[in-house]
Amino acid sequence: MGFTMAFLVSCFAILSVRRLRNEEQAGRADPVLATKTSRAGWMGSGVAAAAASSIVLLGFSGAATGLGAALVTGEPGYVVTLKLAYLAHTPAVLVVAAVAALLFGLVPRAFGAVWILPVFGYLVGTFGPILQLPHWIGDLSPLGHIPHMPLEAFTATPVIALLLVAAAAVAGGLATFRRRDIAAT
Repeated sequence: MGFTMAFLVSCFAILSVRRLRNEEQAGRADPVLATKTSRAGWMGSGVAAAAASSIVLLGFSGAATGLGAALVTGEPGYVVTLKLAYLAHTPAVLVVAAVAALLFGLVPRAFGAVWILPVFGYLVGTFGPILQLPHWIGDLSPLGHIPHMPLEAFTATPVIALLLVAAAAVAGGLATFRRRDIAAT
């Protein structure tokens, strides 16, 4: 369930970053950027809001799932265990949001390509074991690097690697957004 929620929250994160593109296309970014607000500040606040909301969604959904499990089994520890298991997907979701930010900053017309990440990850993560696909195919998605907690042990290496990828993608998106023209339709 945590994997499915990570997919859904990834979709939410993409739509949240997409809001920046909508604001730009509608011409509402120009008046804001004509003030003291920097391009990096405007875009960064939008990406930060998408990231923060995604983390909150993962945490609440994990706690809710844990509460349901605790009520059914009588084991209150499930609330914390499943909340942490859901939150373990945060770096993968942040990578999806960061790639969306990179595409927004670099090539806004290609923004739709970011949907490949969560859809591919969900399809391979769901049907890959059934179809006996090689493990490396699942590794092509950020969602494929997170252990299925609490069944598998937490490992810090993929979390750190995914957070570094997310930071680099956001930095690239901010840098390229500062240099490109603002397009209003």
